[in-house]
This record gives sequence, C-alpha cells and structure tokens, in this order.
Amino acid sequence: MSVFSDIVYQQFVNCDDVSRNPLLTPIGTYSSTSSKKKMTDKFPTSWFLVILIPFGLLIPHITDPCENESEDSDPPAQELTAEMLPRFINISMNPCSDFYEFTCGIWKSEHPIGPCKSAINQFHILGDKVAAKMRATFESPEVLQSKSACTAKAIYRKCMDREELNRIGAKNMIREIREYSVSWPMLDRDKWRHERFNLTTLLIDALRKRGVQAFIRTDIITDTKNATRAVIEFSQGFLRLGPHRDHYLDKEKYKEKIDAYQKVFVKLVKLIHEETNVSIDEKAIAYDVGKIFEFESKLAGITEAKEDLRNFTEMYNLRRLSDVGILMPLIDWNTYFHSVAPSSIHKYLAADPPVLLAQIDYMRRLTNLLNSTDSVTITNYVYTAYSLALIDELGERYEGVAREFKYLTFGRKSKTPVERLLG
Repeated sequence: MSVFSDIVYQQFVNCDDVSRNPLLTPIGTYSSTSSKKKMTDKFPTSWFLVILIPFGLLIPHITDPCENESEDSDPPAQELTAEMLPRFINISMNPCSDFYEFTCGIWKSEHPIGPCKSAINQFHILGDKVAAKMRATFESPEVLQSKSACTAKAIYRKCMDREELNRIGAKNMIREIREYSVSWPMLDRDKWRHERFNLTTLLIDALRKRGVQAFIRTDIITDTKNATRAVIEFSQGFLRLGPHRDHYLDKEKYKEKIDAYQKVFVKLVKLIHEETNVSIDEKAIAYDVGKIFEFESKLAGITEAKEDLRNFTEMYNLRRLSDVGILMPLIDWNTYFHSVAPSSIHKYLAADPPVLLAQIDYMRRLTNLLNSTDSVTITNYVYTAYSLALIDELGERYEGVAREFKYLTFGRKSKTPVERLLG
C-alpha cells in the first residue's frame, strides 16, 4: 500500500537510521540457491583484504539532508562501511578455493534466510526494521497528530483483524469477480457466455482492482537513452511456477513439481467452491486446471529465456502507442490505458506517446497463442492469477494452499506474516 510507504519515509526513517544502515553489503543479495564463485589463481588471503577494504572508502557518501554538521555528528557512511567490511569476510577461507565464502561467509552466517523468505539483502534487513517500527506505532494506543497516519493506523487494524479476515474469507473477492462483465467459468459454469468475453475488459478489471497483470507487463520506467523522460514499457509477463521456462517445458525432470503445482490449484478452486456453496465437480475442476497448465506451458514456450534478456540494445525498441495495437490487436490499448490510468494523463495518452517494447517477437507470438486458445481457458488463467494475488488476505482456511504454492515457486517454508504485506 502506498500510504504505508509514504509514512515510512516521512516519519519512521530518521537520519540516524539512514547513516547507520549503508545499503551496500559485501554480497548484495544471496539466496539458498546462490552459486559459489571459484577462482583458480593462487594469491595469499592478505592480498584480497588489501584489495577489498579500500572499496569501502570509495563508496560515495550519502548526503543526509538533516545531518548534524557539528563535530559530534556520526561518521560518514563510507567509514562505517570500511569498518563493517572486514567483519563480514571469512578470513579462515582460502579465496582461491571458494571466493564467495571468503567474501561473504560471515555476513551470510549472521543473516540466515527466514522461513518466509527466499532471499535476503540489506534492503530486506532495513525493511524489516522499518516494518517493526510501523507495527509498534500502529498498535500503540497513542493518538497520532497526522491525519494520514491516523488513516493508515485504522487501515492497519482492519487488515490485522484475523477474526474478520476469517469471517470474510474469499467472499469479497468472489463478489468482485461476479460484478465484472466477464464471469469466471470455473466458478459459475452455467453463467458463462462466450459472446460476452472481452479480453480488454478482463485485463482492465484484473489490473484496476488488484494490480494483476497477465501475459504481458506494462510499467513506467525512465527512458534509458533519454533520462529526462519516463515512458511506458511493455515486457513479457512472469511465469508462475518459477523464473525458468524449464519448469514447464521439461515435464520429465520437473514432473513432481508440476503435479504438486496442479494439485495446489485444485485445492484452491475447491475451497472457493465450498465458500460459495457451489457444487464441486472434481473431474471438471481437474480438467480446467490441466487446460490452464497446458496454456501456461505454451506461454513458457514463447517466453524468452532469462539468460537471453541481457542485451539491452536489442531490448530497446522505441515505438508509438498506436504501434502496440498493430502488434497486439486483440487488446484495445487506448481503452485499456484510459481505464487504468489517472485522468490527468489522458491527454498524454491521446498524443500517441513513445513507448518501449522490450520483446517485440514475444508480443507477436503471444497474439498467435491467444488467438488459438479458447476464451474459457484464458479467463480461468487470469482469475486464478487474481486469486493468488489475494491468497494471503483470505483467512486461515487458505493458509495451507498459500504455503504450498510459495514453497513450490519461491522455496519459502512458511507464509509471509500479514503485517509484512502492508509495507
């Protein structure tokens, strides 16, 4: 929620926090699957210390607007970093045999990855500290002077009301979906009408209400060749089973993961049916889930591999907004952006602004795939993505499904605490 982010940076991150929490660590981010760098050249450990420690002194000083300029002010960030760096290096490890362990070993041992996380870095650590301060403030009986802070406090208490979350469950989500012009075939089979299917409207509803983007992502970024302006960027969407296409395409190697993934979706849909008192047809649900996975596999097949997304020159394709309609005529992009964007930029959109297309060939292949896929499967795919985006807010009945899904896709062993979802 943006309101919480605003409060964090306006009220809870003070000068002392910023100066004592340099954002650079010896390793950036590491995860349980981090690869270890190895070196073959033989150098004494002391040489690496001589090389590494001065880098801390080269880190630019972060100017603090409220820094006390007196002699008693805290030491600058680069001095703190230079002091911290040797404490994170594992000098007992020969850097020629395991350079990763040498440079990052102590930091890694002092910052274990929690069961609800798949990676950790200094941003995560700072975020946890800020979240703890937010929670303490929002749960305190003190009446805050700021109107926005009081509003945020009320929202927090509402979101943290476990009894209310359990009582509501998925009812609000289902009501929202049923109010949309395109119904959910898996949930309301007897109400599905193909002639009412509209891909543009379906994507608008999913994004405008819950920020869900399917098939293709649209983001506002700084133009990498003209930093004075921001542009809309179109790029390929995320794969739900993991970042690599092989999780879908190598069905023999990942059979166990694929089977578990489909079982999780069957459980989710059955829970939603139970909550709405809709009769459960297990064969029909299993069939629909199978069709969704088949579509996802085809989507993975047309997606460019992660290792092929490194040539930023090839990914810089400047076009006009009207050109996107030629590439993907299935979606009315003018209607789409006018529906999801604030009215203040409608004039900008009407001027046919420049846009960046990161993967033009993907957009062509996606158009062909959508043309060859039935509307029921497309709609089911979008609404399952919609459900997954809300699964942490649906109460305790859905916690098991949420935990299984996040373990399959991110390797997380426990659900994310609700208060961490509010940052």
